[in-house]
Amino acid sequence: MNPSEIIPQHKSDFEKVEIIKMLDLKDIKPILPDLLEWLQDANWPIAKPIEDIVLHFKRSWCPM
Repeated sequence: MNPSEIIPQHKSDFEKVEIIKMLDLKDIKPILPDLLEWLQDANWPIAKPIEDIVLHFKRSWCPM
């Protein structure tokens, strides 16, 4: 799978969000900067689901 194919294209792209939820961290890492862009505005419908995805994997790359 080409990582660019799973980057959400619009603020209601829940189809891509559902795909991302099923991926492992190794698959998400290449698109992490793109995902973080969707957190710019908490009013965007996909902002909260993407935040949940990022926070889920936070433990894997950020030591406490």
